Amino acid sequence: MEEFINTWGYLGLTFGSFIAGSVLPFSSEALVLACYALGMDPILTILFAMIGNVSGGMTCYYMGFLGKPEWVQKFFKLSDEKIEKTKRFISGRGAWMAFFAFVPFLGSAITITLGLMRSNSLIVLLSMSIGKLLRYVILVLGAWGIVNFFSSCSVQTQSVPTITVSIEPLRYFTENIAGNNFKVVSLVPEGTSPETYDPTPQQMVELAESDAFFRIGYIGFEQAWMDRISNNAPKLPTFDMSNKIELIHGHQHHHVEEAHKGTDVEPHIWNSTINGIIIADNVCDALCKLDSVHKTEYMARHDSLTHIIQQVDQQIRTVLNNKSKAFLIYHPALSYFARDYGLQQISIENEGKEPSPAYLQELITLCKQKSVKVIFVQKEFDTRHAQVIANELQLQIVTINPLDYSWSDELLKTAKALQ
Repeated sequence: MEEFINTWGYLGLTFGSFIAGSVLPFSSEALVLACYALGMDPILTILFAMIGNVSGGMTCYYMGFLGKPEWVQKFFKLSDEKIEKTKRFISGRGAWMAFFAFVPFLGSAITITLGLMRSNSLIVLLSMSIGKLLRYVILVLGAWGIVNFFSSCSVQTQSVPTITVSIEPLRYFTENIAGNNFKVVSLVPEGTSPETYDPTPQQMVELAESDAFFRIGYIGFEQAWMDRISNNAPKLPTFDMSNKIELIHGHQHHHVEEAHKGTDVEPHIWNSTINGIIIADNVCDALCKLDSVHKTEYMARHDSLTHIIQQVDQQIRTVLNNKSKAFLIYHPALSYFARDYGLQQISIENEGKEPSPAYLQELITLCKQKSVKVIFVQKEFDTRHAQVIANELQLQIVTINPLDYSWSDELLKTAKALQ
């Protein structure tokens, strides 16, 4: 049947439906379903099937209408008993009974008997067309519903497990190594500060339903919410991606050359190619623990990602040309980046607080001494103070997004701004 349909298309469908509408034993329903399964247009399939089948039915009608009862009975093998039974079924209802011409085995008898009874041909044609049209519409809609039902069941059966990560850059690392084996979602939306973000109740519910939680390490919302996350989902596997990273202690909020060593951990560990390789290692280890079956895949993708990170590192070193440079930034998010490449980060934000006028004046003096050429700002922080300094020193303001999913592109953009 597939070869027949592929060869003859809608013409074959019409002819086949015509044969099925006559007295020959053939199923137009099977033909319609085959056309639908092969991707033929469902509306055209219904239309041409109806035209062919109604034509076959009207052929039977006119055979009864024009023929003699004796040879009609002989040719169509209709006994007197069957004709009389059909007449009783039709009696009092007239030509509109052609609506039931789609009924298997009975349909041909109805149309032939309507011809023998000289029923109104236009009403026969109309009622027969309505019945056969509804039959094919219901058939195609039913097939569509069954296909979609099993497709949805298949999607649910094949749904991948979910890993929740804290920030978008960590989603970059995780997706690159996990491939299609896990769905990865991040808690902190891009453009929102992870220092102060509060997850929504819905996010907490979805986090509890995840297969694992990958935290970046020391950002503010993690520190504030980890106890509640643990209480809400005590069985949720949690992996810390700051493991084995050489941490900077004491936020780089100071404008003097010697940064004071504090007890706080500088949380922006991901803004570093050196740390990026370690984060990739940690992600790969976690995935292998969660899904050892695909360990070989994770190791291969980990190697590819590591190669990309090394290339990014080499590109940044080429751009910076190993020259020590100082730059100004509102929020000190590039401490590890500065450490990797021998740069000095000068922060406008003073120990987490907005700068005073006196502090701003000190910054202006220091920027002159250090020949600062660029001020980095982030869209989630106020830029008014940066604008004041930029106007005073005629500096370029560059907007960066350390929380961008495109981790490698963002680091390269930052390096190029320092050229």
